[in-house]
Amino acid sequence: MYILSNIVLHAASLDEYAVTINKILTALISISLFSTLVKLPIKTECKRNKYVSFLSETSYAIYLTHFVFISIFTKLSVIKSIPLAMEPFVMVILVVICESLLMYFIKKTRLKKVLL
Repeated sequence: MYILSNIVLHAASLDEYAVTINKILTALISISLFSTLVKLPIKTECKRNKYVSFLSETSYAIYLTHFVFISIFTKLSVIKSIPLAMEPFVMVILVVICESLLMYFIKKTRLKKVLL
């Protein structure tokens, strides 16, 4: 009882204790969730999606050349008619589609031997 009364006397407000307890509980929950995820068995056999596989194989090429497509779309003013909040999302979709088509074309033609 003495410790509790001592804490209450030295507290600026009870809100500080509530925030501290909230942080401690959040940390404990995060640690327990993380340890649960670490203990879960890893399923080694999985069916690969061909589109995801293609994107993962060509991701470095997309990273290296994405600025070219962004520059082209910016100069052509493709994004002007789209609301400002949607511009990044639309730009990402356009770049990924164009890059994927370009990489598909390169892989299916004779350019594969020259470029890749």
